[in-house]
Amino acid sequence: MVRHVFFSFKYNPDVWRVNAIRNQSILLKAKSTGYWDNSIYERSLASNSEYIKRKIREALRGTSITVILITRTKKNSNYVKYEYQKSVEHKNGIVQLDVSKMRDRNGRTETFGGWLPYVFKGIKKKWYHGCPLRNWIEIAYLRR
Repeated sequence: MVRHVFFSFKYNPDVWRVNAIRNQSILLKAKSTGYWDNSIYERSLASNSEYIKRKIREALRGTSITVILITRTKKNSNYVKYEYQKSVEHKNGIVQLDVSKMRDRNGRTETFGGWLPYVFKGIKKKWYHGCPLRNWIEIAYLRR
């Protein structure tokens, strides 16, 4: 079944990685990947905190899963904790996905910075080429 997914990530520098994941749903027509992306880009360009939070709440509408991309910089994001809290309130399944070994736009990987200490729900997985993200999304949905 196709799940509507909210991808939580720090725009800079992680947008390259999330695009690699997002493009699977576009290239494979969503039914093959098992998810349809409902995350937002425009918040990266905004500076008004209330506007950004409203956009996050709007993007979470209609979703049942939140995939939090974990990189070294993710812990420093001002909005990931808010996205997680709103996802829990929304009763979304949660997947923490370590993408530190996924190459960025410069072909580099990074050191894993550890799981988010305030995320108590969901599952934790490490990205690898060909990983069964569709299955992980379904598991997180069933455990929500």
